[in-house]
Amino acid sequence: MRTAIKLIFCLAIFFAFQTKELSAQVVNNAAGAFPAPDGLILKGTAEVPMSLAKATERYNNYYQASPVEGWTVDNKIIVKEYGKTASLLTYRQPEGQPTSILTFPLPAYDIYPSDDRKNYLYNQDTDGKLNYRMFVWNHESKQSVALTDIGTRSVQPIWSPSGKYVAYSFSAPDTKGMEIAWQNPFKPEEKRIVFSSPYMVQAVAWSKDDRFVAVEEYVNLADMTRLWLIEPQTGKKTLLNKSEKDAFGIDDVQFSADGKYVYLTSNRAGEFLSFERINLSTKEWTTVYKNEAADIEIARLSPDESKAAFVFNDKGVSRLVFYDLKTRKLESVSKLNPGAITNLEWSPDSKQVAFNLDYASEASSIYTVAADSSSLQITRWAHEPNKDADENLPLVERIEWQSKPDGKTIGGWMFKSKKSAAAPRAVIIEFHGGPSEQSRPVLNYNDLYYLNDLDTVVIYPNVRGSRGTGKSFSLGDNGELRANQLNDVAGLLDWIKKQPNLDSSRVMLRGFSYGGYLALLAASRFPDRIAAVSAQAAPTNLATLQANDPAWRVGTSRTEFGDENNPKIKQGLEKIAVPNMASNLKVPILLAHGELDTQVPASEARQLIAAVEKQSPNTPLWTVFGKPDKHGLGGVRSFYHSLLETVFFEKYVLRRGETNK
Repeated sequence: MRTAIKLIFCLAIFFAFQTKELSAQVVNNAAGAFPAPDGLILKGTAEVPMSLAKATERYNNYYQASPVEGWTVDNKIIVKEYGKTASLLTYRQPEGQPTSILTFPLPAYDIYPSDDRKNYLYNQDTDGKLNYRMFVWNHESKQSVALTDIGTRSVQPIWSPSGKYVAYSFSAPDTKGMEIAWQNPFKPEEKRIVFSSPYMVQAVAWSKDDRFVAVEEYVNLADMTRLWLIEPQTGKKTLLNKSEKDAFGIDDVQFSADGKYVYLTSNRAGEFLSFERINLSTKEWTTVYKNEAADIEIARLSPDESKAAFVFNDKGVSRLVFYDLKTRKLESVSKLNPGAITNLEWSPDSKQVAFNLDYASEASSIYTVAADSSSLQITRWAHEPNKDADENLPLVERIEWQSKPDGKTIGGWMFKSKKSAAAPRAVIIEFHGGPSEQSRPVLNYNDLYYLNDLDTVVIYPNVRGSRGTGKSFSLGDNGELRANQLNDVAGLLDWIKKQPNLDSSRVMLRGFSYGGYLALLAASRFPDRIAAVSAQAAPTNLATLQANDPAWRVGTSRTEFGDENNPKIKQGLEKIAVPNMASNLKVPILLAHGELDTQVPASEARQLIAAVEKQSPNTPLWTVFGKPDKHGLGGVRSFYHSLLETVFFEKYVLRRGETNK
């Protein structure tokens, strides 16, 4: 699961790089319309004025710092950078310029170096359907060898410590669910399937002697995981949970150096992820450290196994601590900004950790912290953007409200400009995807123009189903409980109405993927309380979504949403299908979708468009389809869509009442 999140982070950097390049394409004069790029099919939309492209240009140089990838043997930080290709760079000194150590010569979804950095695995979407084919590239010979066939899906690989073998998630076209493949990358014919499941699976750790692979089986992406111990050479597999029904949240799996134990985080014995140890000879679980009020979202053993670095998820804020495994003492790092920590890596000498820290009022940085309890020295190594741009960064505030009707406390983050506003501000509510992701106090750079130039606040709620607030909360939207999310949205709209500095008559809902579905669903339920809705790559009917789901994903999806083949469950899903409520969609709608999306097919958008045109023909409907795009618009098309969404917002939210056509 951690790997998947890391890939999302990397892709965000890649698209930010493209947006930065696009700023150079904005012409000097501010007259006329900004041209729609090739590959977009637009219907019902307005023109994008060149003046808007010019006004937003000053925010195009905001992007995330490159993700920490590891350390060199002499304790220098390695980061991974994404542009037209992937690169590895190293920082030799704090706030210095990074030095390139590898520019990958081939297009790749991601690259995965062996421990000695002599060989690299990489993925390519060779068939255009997100069925990533895997290759190995040798740094010395500069040659690549294909490990898998076109049309198969091979993702999330991990090298064995010796660099002799790899394990990865694999799906053939006729596979129902996922498998774990074990392979010798230097003799590709030496390959075998060592684990099969109807659910999504991932190889997450190797034992130091290459003997065992730990595999996570995701019955549900939110807190329903089984952990398996696989011996590839013999094919033996051992379930480390008590039984197959005993599934719970599991993450950060790692073997001890002697191979006798597995360390991990789990919430098997409570609401939150604790640090645990499994004795592999007895299968006995022991809780090493437990926080009664927060997940341990990251837990990393130091190379010498004397300490562990923990990151607590405190209602969305990351808190870094060091835990001494011998004395059982905890040392807190208290002087970091209250943001989100990712990509934490120990130095080879076990003296410090490096990580990315993202925070709205600081943007994106790379830090190290010394693990010595006498100092806990904090050093910033990289910072994006530069200090001169910090005045444009917003204030962020945690907000809470009560859901209806059970009074459950729901939380989220509200971003606003540092500048004062003369009148109550309009509101954008953006729902995260997943649906088990979590919104954090991290800046979305596309919000800066709304915040600073349009006097708008942006709220990122964590409704039921979100991670980070306990196991019961993350499972609180499964199956028939999905209506709880609408109750949480209703409570947020009530909260907005009570705020004197917010304008409850000017609220737009927005979301990507599942977040777009929730935005559309809420707009159909509360049309009198919403001014407009914008959704990209959004499912509109969970029953048809799952009927068209790729075979590798559908088992895990049905645990989340319910099996659409069951007539009773399908009836319930149809009740929350947005096309079936299109007569209630009286607010302006902006829909965007990639024509080649295999995760959420473009048919999901088209069935809603047809329903709105038939049932609500007077509803303003703007549609955007990207011919070459998959799950989300890419490159210049994404940039144009962000401008178009701003035009949509200004027309139907800021100037609401002047026109509704």
